[in-house]
Amino acid sequence: AAVNSFEPVNRVWEAIISTSADQICVIDRECRFLYVGQAGAAALGRERADIVGKTGREIGLPQEYASRFQCERETVFSGGPPFFGTVKYPTVNGERVYEYTMSPLFGLDGGVEAVIVRSQDVTERGEQKERLHHSEERLRLALEGADMGTWHWDFVSRKIAWSSRTIQIFDVPADASITLDLMLHRIHPGDRERVRKGVYHALNEAMDYREEFRVVRPNGEERWVMAQGHAFYDAKGNPLTLEGVALDITERKHAEQALTTRAAVLDNMAEGVVMTDTSAIIVFTNPAFDQMFGYAAGELLGQPSSVLNDADPNDYPLLLNEMLHVLEEEGQWEGEFKNRRKDGTSFLTRARISRLLAAGQTYLISVQEDITQNRRNARETEAANQWLREANRRMEEQIAINRRQRQELQNRKAELEEINQKLEVLNVHLVSQAMTDGLTGLKNHRAFQEQLATLFEQSTRYQRPLSVLLIDVDRFKPFNDTFGHPAGDEVLKQVATVLQDAARHADFVARYGGEEFVLILPETESEGAGRVAERIRAALAENVWEQRNITVSTGVATLMERTNSPAELVEAADKALYASKAAGRDCVTHFDAETMRD
Repeated sequence: AAVNSFEPVNRVWEAIISTSADQICVIDRECRFLYVGQAGAAALGRERADIVGKTGREIGLPQEYASRFQCERETVFSGGPPFFGTVKYPTVNGERVYEYTMSPLFGLDGGVEAVIVRSQDVTERGEQKERLHHSEERLRLALEGADMGTWHWDFVSRKIAWSSRTIQIFDVPADASITLDLMLHRIHPGDRERVRKGVYHALNEAMDYREEFRVVRPNGEERWVMAQGHAFYDAKGNPLTLEGVALDITERKHAEQALTTRAAVLDNMAEGVVMTDTSAIIVFTNPAFDQMFGYAAGELLGQPSSVLNDADPNDYPLLLNEMLHVLEEEGQWEGEFKNRRKDGTSFLTRARISRLLAAGQTYLISVQEDITQNRRNARETEAANQWLREANRRMEEQIAINRRQRQELQNRKAELEEINQKLEVLNVHLVSQAMTDGLTGLKNHRAFQEQLATLFEQSTRYQRPLSVLLIDVDRFKPFNDTFGHPAGDEVLKQVATVLQDAARHADFVARYGGEEFVLILPETESEGAGRVAERIRAALAENVWEQRNITVSTGVATLMERTNSPAELVEAADKALYASKAAGRDCVTHFDAETMRD
């Protein structure tokens, strides 16, 4: 009767799970198979018709497995939570590893009528996992070994039941009435709609439910939860219950994030990272290391590290022993390796190697940097530095030569400047000699002519007065004849001195020639010129002379409108001088154009 009561359910299940690779069966309290899927029958090595309606012993299930399953099954029938386990079971294909779940199948009266056993062959998956990184395997096993909570959602009674562990995960009061609203309220607002849609999608599509979401506890703490469940339906395809488990995966999420971060760091490192076990077998490489050695991702895993070495076979053991000794003493070694790429080319790396103890095993982690280009750059830099040093040496030599040449040029320049100064002094002296009377020290006739020409041009242009005094020593020839020429020279010198003393600052005094002297009086009209001439005459007359008194005759000429040249002005003064001589000497005569005609 029990078998027949499950026929409609079997037909529904058959339509849903006939293609599933999982082994699914339903067992009653007497351990009789009420239903078995195709995959389950194949695993037991029998036809489905030979299994349904029979107990485990009747189909040849070994006693040890029958006793184990009976104990677990009775726990589920007694109202306990679903049971999860792993078992190695002999099949027609050899011993296989299965993960299985025993969940209660509730009847319409709410009692447990049967147990649903769902198992999955994980033999290949286990073998693959063994080849994964040991630390990741330990992390996975640790997470799977965490405490799980169970939950039961009855769509007929609209009741939700949580185990104590599930209540702890969601942090609700133990006596609280569990409702859908309460559950959704605990779920993070950012995940709430996704969880709700996920549940209804699983129910509508007859799929297993699995979601990971955040739970916000009353104190504000956020926890990550993984909920996984399976729906059971009636003969018409209406969902009866949704059974599942809840697992706090917060630590796993944090670990995954840390692993993701570390993996991202390793993947983006510019340096190559390789990890080997104690047998020098490569167990990990990052992308930079693969690229550095010219291998595809994962191609080096499982290979001995010697495939990467290009050192002298005689030197490598010594280097390896030294490295291991330093690692043993200091925990870290740093040095250089000569390596070989996949294509056979050699290159140098600088490696920093340290020891890592994980899961009871020792690994060597090596961080390597390709220094081939650095060495090449260093050689090129050294060559460039050598060239620069040589160039600097030559430049310093040239600078020294230039300094010597510059010093020589400066010395020659100083010599030339000294010579030029002497020449200037000499030129001034020569000019002075050319313009100075050698006997009296006064300006000579040439200097007088140049100065008169300049002042005449200025006076005529700007219509300013200008006068000239022409002075002659009276009876000088008889004096020379009587007292001699040296005495006459002394007289001329004294006359020159008196003239300079009597002349004004702006006046120009010169020896005109022989015993004649001349004065140019700028800005002086005839009246003023007469006073200057008289003052000079008187000074000479009053001077004390050694041999006899000396007098002078003076002719004065002042620039007039009809004076056309300096020569006419001097000629007028000369005529006035002769007039003074004619008047008895020792007097001053001013030129008068009306009375002094040729």
